[in-house]
Amino acid sequence: MDLRSAQSLWINLGTECLIRPTLQDSIRCDVLIIGSGITGALLAYHLAQHKLNVVVVDRRQIASGSTPASTALLQYDIDTPLVKLRRKLGRKHADAAYKQSRKAISDTAALVRHLGADCDLARRSSLYLARNEKDIPFLKAETKARQELGLEVEYLDRKSLATHFSIRSPAAILSRVAFQLDPLKFTKHLLIAAERLGAKIFAQTTLLPIPGEHLMHLTEDGCHIRAKHVVWATGYEAPEQFPEIKELCELNSTYVLATRPIPAGRLWPKKSLIWDTGDPYLYARTTRQNQVIIGGQDEPFQNPKKRDALIPAKTQNLLRAFRRMYPIGDIEVETAWAGTFAQTKDGLPYIGQMDAYPNCHFALGYGGNGITFSLLAAQIIRDDILETQNPATELFSFNRNAGSKHRRSTQQYALSS
Repeated sequence: MDLRSAQSLWINLGTECLIRPTLQDSIRCDVLIIGSGITGALLAYHLAQHKLNVVVVDRRQIASGSTPASTALLQYDIDTPLVKLRRKLGRKHADAAYKQSRKAISDTAALVRHLGADCDLARRSSLYLARNEKDIPFLKAETKARQELGLEVEYLDRKSLATHFSIRSPAAILSRVAFQLDPLKFTKHLLIAAERLGAKIFAQTTLLPIPGEHLMHLTEDGCHIRAKHVVWATGYEAPEQFPEIKELCELNSTYVLATRPIPAGRLWPKKSLIWDTGDPYLYARTTRQNQVIIGGQDEPFQNPKKRDALIPAKTQNLLRAFRRMYPIGDIEVETAWAGTFAQTKDGLPYIGQMDAYPNCHFALGYGGNGITFSLLAAQIIRDDILETQNPATELFSFNRNAGSKHRRSTQQYALSS
């Protein structure tokens, strides 16, 4: 599956790719992680910390799937707002999911600092903007719900937004805590740290399923990998590999541009992360180099040629929409790209095991805050393998929807990473 177009800001910024060998010999391990993007890297590090024998394989070069297309806004906000999630799942479940997501962004920032990783981590506030006047009652209700939960938020009216942020919008929720980083640099640091703890990483190693076997795989070169546990961190390719997963999510194409560096005085005050109530929503952030990243304009998933052919038109649409929100003046686009994006019906990720695949764990961080969900997946799957309780396990499990037909599926997966 072609997950993204060739261009990406993070690649343009010159982050060197990790070059790792192809697996040449049969191997045994405690945990096999399939996928070396940011999700697989977080899993590798969290598991290797506990002296488990960890092997990571990827059919591509390391971290060259969806990770370079990420825009890396680290927010606790879930695609389904809290007031709507309470109606879908009940107050207890929804509140717990938001609390876990809030904790996850702080845990991610703490991990970056612990690793001493130079990945452009920066703390920011976040603005959730009303697309139009009719969204004001909803934003007021959402602000109240989040405040009841103890989240650090404030409602801003049009005048406050204009005064303090120079942004044109009828209203907004200001969240005090969010982060941003360079996802490619972060992934590289995580994998190197995991290797120092004993993990082994192999690139350009395509795995073939063995009928009836979930914990043993065969490479195209004839090598066997046998593991006590297998973790699928294949992201948006998982729906192609597992028919059960295909029914749980919707794949879209999303579009992003990055400007050339802009004088700091022309950027909005405090460089807050920005997103709005539109469907699909528009979002923006800055970089260390004072570039602006603007994304949105999602479309139902198309084949790569059709998806990429829309990039020029989508780029102009994104620029126009952003200028209506913030009077930035003339800006030049440095690069633009498109990528695959997945959403679930309730906006929550799917993390854990399916009954049909014992000791196979899935880290499906589908949603706008995929890195946040990937951190949660690393913690939940680590604790599952170590047989340690984690309060978030049931929140994001495949069994969270009572009576789901996916609980008892017996279909064999189709193709590996």
